[in-house]
Amino acid sequence: MRKTFAFLILSLALISCDYKKSSDTLDDKLKSTETVTQKKIAVDSLKLQQERELEMNGAPIPDIGNSLIFITEVANEYSENPGQVTAIPIVYYHNGKYEDIPRVMGYDPSPEAIKENERARRLLLPIIKSGNMLYALNNGVKEGSYQILNVTKYAISDWSTFSAILEDLPPNALLTDNEKIGTNQLGKITEKPVLKKRLSPENEVLEDKLLSKVDIDGDGFPEIIYQNQEYEGMYYTIYSRKNGKWKKVYEGGYQGV
Repeated sequence: MRKTFAFLILSLALISCDYKKSSDTLDDKLKSTETVTQKKIAVDSLKLQQERELEMNGAPIPDIGNSLIFITEVANEYSENPGQVTAIPIVYYHNGKYEDIPRVMGYDPSPEAIKENERARRLLLPIIKSGNMLYALNNGVKEGSYQILNVTKYAISDWSTFSAILEDLPPNALLTDNEKIGTNQLGKITEKPVLKKRLSPENEVLEDKLLSKVDIDGDGFPEIIYQNQEYEGMYYTIYSRKNGKWKKVYEGGYQGV
C-alpha cells in the first residue's frame, strides 16, 4: 500500500513537472513570437522612414561654398527705383552658418551704423553688380538665369539693403548667386515642420507661407524656406531636416516698420 501511494505521488510530481515544462515552453514561444513581431514592426518603421528620407534625397554638392538667397518682387514706392523688378537678399549662407543680410543705415553717423554699412558694401556689392548673374530656383531646381542690370537700395520704412535690379520678373520667388545650387532634382517633401500658430494684436492668424525648398548647405537634402507674416512686416525662417527631424536653422531677414 505504501509503495502504491509513493508511486502515485511520484507520478503526480512527474506530471506536474511535465506540465510546468510545457507551460514554460509555451511562454517562451509566446515571448519569442512577441519579440519577432516587435522587431518586424521596428524594421518596417525604419524602412518607411528611410523611404521618406530617400524621397527627398539628391546627390550631395561638394564644396558648396557661400550663397546669397534672394526673394524677388516689384520695388515699392520707398525704393530708389519704384516699379522695377528687384531681387532682395534675405539670407547669407557662409562657412556652414546662416547669417542676416547687413543693412544700409542712412542718416545714422553712429559707429555701429558705419560698421554695418561697411559690412554691407564688402559682402553685397561684389555680387550685386551690373553684369553678374542670379539663378532662379523652382522648388530647389535651377531654372533659368537673370542678369543684374544695376544695384539699388531697397527700403521698407527706415532701413534698406543693397539689392539687384533685373530686367524681368522670374516666375519663381527665389534666386541665388551660387551656380552650384539647384543642379539636383529634389524629391517630394512628405512631412513638413509644425509651425506654431501666431496671432496679430487684433487676434488675426498670421500667415506662414512656404516659399520653396532649396538645398542650401549641399548635403543632398532640401532646406525649406518660409515667409512669415508679421503685424507690420515679414521675416523668414529656414528649416533643415537632420536625423529624420526638422530643425529651424535660421530666423531673420525682417522687413517692415
